[in-house]
Amino acid sequence: MILQEQDHQVARIQAVFGLPEDAPLPRVDRGTLLTYRQHLESHLRVPFDALHAETRPPVRHLVHSVRVLRVLDVEHHVGDGLLCEVQNHRGTKALPLAEVGVREENPNYQIVDDYAYWFINCR
Repeated sequence: MILQEQDHQVARIQAVFGLPEDAPLPRVDRGTLLTYRQHLESHLRVPFDALHAETRPPVRHLVHSVRVLRVLDVEHHVGDGLLCEVQNHRGTKALPLAEVGVREENPNYQIVDDYAYWFINCR
C-alpha cells in the first residue's frame, strides 16, 4: 500500500515536469526549482496554516504554528530549495518550504508533501 502511494506521488511529480512515467525524477537545480515554483504558484491556495519544527539554534519551541503567505522567488543559492514567507506570533520570516508541515485535512497537503518528497530525494 505504501509503495503504491509512493508510485502515485512520483507520477504526480513527473507530471509537474511533463515527464513520462518511466522517466527518472529530475535533480534539484535552479531550473527545476523555477518549474516547481510555477506549479506551486498556480495550484497552492495561499495563505494557509502549517507547522514548523525549529531545528536551527536557538530552538525555543519544538513545533509551532505558522501561516504560509507565499512562495518566494527562486534564489541563486538552491541549497534550501524553495523558500516561503511565513507569519507567526513573532512576525514574518522566510523558511524552506520542505520544512513546513501541512495537516492532511488541508487542501494544500498533497502538493506540499509532493514538493518536499522531490526536494529531499532529488538533491
